[in-house]
Parts: sequence; C-alpha cells; structure tokens
Amino acid sequence: MEDTSDDDPPGQVDHDAARREDTVAREWERTGDGRAAAEVVAAVAAALDVDPVTLPPLAHRIDPDSLDDLLADAPNATVRFTYAACRVRVTSRGTVHVVRDAATTTATTRQR
Repeated sequence: MEDTSDDDPPGQVDHDAARREDTVAREWERTGDGRAAAEVVAAVAAALDVDPVTLPPLAHRIDPDSLDDLLADAPNATVRFTYAACRVRVTSRGTVHVVRDAATTTATTRQR
C-alpha cells in the first residue's frame, strides 16, 4: 500500500483520462463509512464490463478495512495497487481511477 500526496488538485478528476476507453473514474462523497473498498470494486467491474460478483475478492489484493481506514484518516492520501487486471488509484478525497491493463485484459478475454 502506498500513501502519498495526490498529484491532482483537490476536487479535480482527470476527465481526459476518463474518456479513454480503458479508464474509469468515479467520485463518491467521503463519509468514512467504508465505501472506498466498495467503490473500487464497482469501478473495476465497470472498467472490465463485468458483474462485480465475478471479480476476485478485493481482500486477495489489499485489506479493504485498512484501505477504508487509511482513506478516512488521512486528508490527502493516495493508494495505488493492481486488482483484477487493472491499475487502481484511490484517494482520500473520494476519487477512484481505474485503468485496464491491456495485455492482461487481452489474455484474460482470450481465456474465456
């Protein structure tokens, strides 16, 4: 898990990146109620165009409770990790950016 300051100014979403086919950007209201992990799963499912229940458990990649706690407690944190053939960046400001890993996604699609 990586805790760093975010590159984007507060409240800004990279809309150009969000327009790319392989990227999903989501925002949610930060309430400290554990929604960060759920938002990550929803964003990854959207990026891969799959039902969220078909994804591997997020806990196989990162501890969901720790993710939620870190983002709730740190006003300017960014956590980056890979999950289900995607690069994920989630911030304590309530944004999730997901970029599909084209090579992994292509290999996974061929296996279906």
